[in-house]
Amino acid sequence: MTWKDSLNNLKKVGLDGIKYLDTRHSSVTTAWGVNWDPIFIARDLMQNFYDANRDNPTSIRIEVEEDKVTISAPAKFELARLFYLGSEKGEDDIGQYGEGFKAAAVCLLRDHHIEPIAISGHQVVYIRVNDAKVDGTELEPVVYDFFHRDDPFPDTKLILRGCSKELIHALETGMTHFLFPENPLLGPVLWQSWDKLFSIYQSTTAGGHVFYRNLKRGETADIPVVLVINKSFAAIERRIQTDRDRNAFGDQLLELFYKTFARSGIKSDSKPQKALLLANTAIWPQGHALLRAAAMDNYYCSTWTPEMTKEVFGDKYFAASHTHDHILGLEYQNWEDQWKAAGRIRLPSYFRDFGVICAENHCAQIKRKAFEETKAKYHRQPTGLEQIALRVLKDALHYLAPTIMQLFQNKGTKYSVGETEALLGELRQGQNYYSNEVYLAARLFLSDFPQALAVFLHEHVHIFGHDGSRGFTDALTQLIETVVRERDKLSPIESRWEQAREAIKLQRATQLEGNIRVRIETMTDSELRELVKALPEATLRKALNKPKTAPEAKIREAA
Repeated sequence: MTWKDSLNNLKKVGLDGIKYLDTRHSSVTTAWGVNWDPIFIARDLMQNFYDANRDNPTSIRIEVEEDKVTISAPAKFELARLFYLGSEKGEDDIGQYGEGFKAAAVCLLRDHHIEPIAISGHQVVYIRVNDAKVDGTELEPVVYDFFHRDDPFPDTKLILRGCSKELIHALETGMTHFLFPENPLLGPVLWQSWDKLFSIYQSTTAGGHVFYRNLKRGETADIPVVLVINKSFAAIERRIQTDRDRNAFGDQLLELFYKTFARSGIKSDSKPQKALLLANTAIWPQGHALLRAAAMDNYYCSTWTPEMTKEVFGDKYFAASHTHDHILGLEYQNWEDQWKAAGRIRLPSYFRDFGVICAENHCAQIKRKAFEETKAKYHRQPTGLEQIALRVLKDALHYLAPTIMQLFQNKGTKYSVGETEALLGELRQGQNYYSNEVYLAARLFLSDFPQALAVFLHEHVHIFGHDGSRGFTDALTQLIETVVRERDKLSPIESRWEQAREAIKLQRATQLEGNIRVRIETMTDSELRELVKALPEATLRKALNKPKTAPEAKIREAA
């Protein structure tokens, strides 16, 4: 076949008034290792038209006459660039003038026996395979016959003759591979980020679709939404930079896309998460990588409220819980069995991050409630006599470490008394060492002065860190040195402590015997106010006129 045959074929499709310019033998042959199916051929051909007509993609037309397909658009480009194996793609272009067109042309020539005809302005190019093989090989080079027409064509066209039904269908739907408002795959906008770089559309098809930088790269099976990322991400770029064949995202790349969309786009926003969940509720029990990615981003920060969870899930589901602890596992299983018996459906564990009830959180909530009830019963404010004893210890701390005491005074420190060491341990575990609350055991007030002071100092030094931390040990060491050095001057303070200690012993002893005065002494301010309101006026007058008695008056005076 020669350029004259090409000219005759051009006349057969109605192209007249053209003259031959030259023929160029490219270095590309039919042995080039690309094996694209009709969908990828169509996508790469159409993307040249899309990139050239980005401002008006709806102007791209596809006409079918039997087995001939004509693609046309207003924008013109230099057809000679289709010959050279290189690229002048802009930052926003998908593939204009890149090697994709050459690869698509090879597939058309070799696999479909279609000789493409390209027209733009004065230019016409007929692409064919050279009959003469490269010397000593079976390689057939791709040949470009260039023609000129004095009367320019009004637009750019690509004519393909002899197309199969499969190729025709791929070309007719070729524009669905690119992101533009009129893309027939796009339904209503369900959500969009403030910068419009991330979007969720309702899909017009049964399945969903994924667009990355204006190009469709995959499908979201079972979730009829269209996800859009119009921003470059290094992690994704590294995975696709060697994708010469422009294959769609595989499972691993789709999961990376989902994670990127969730972490950088949704950012724990409940509105788009809700849209994704409600797109197909039937897939909840088996789960989906997209929903998992959206849920995992809720782990540290979630905007889901109990009301939202109730609205979306109702009381029909529970999330699975897993643990390596055999005892806890049995406890979780017990709750899950009860929920199943009540008709609830088991969902993957990550649904807990959408607020769905799970055994782990349920058990923790029960324990937390029991702890709060115990705390309310056995955790209280210091009594009046205990306040006196605390003043003695605070004076000692102020004398030994004025800087530490000043820090606590500035913070408005509160002191709480716990009846059990176990309770105090739980309270301290959940406490930040910058907290302004100091927890003390009730038995501390019955200890001798050295032990009470040691515990009191230890608790206050936590302002510099937790047990074992460098800040804590350094401060405690310094404080011990001061105590040893100043031990002789602590005797007066110890005497005051012994007086307070004896009074508290007496108070607690009489309390056990049901002494009303001691019971009142141990009440909190709010409890006292409620008691006073319930007393008759005559009783109140009598109580107010009664003078203070020892040992309480004596101790208060000594303090």
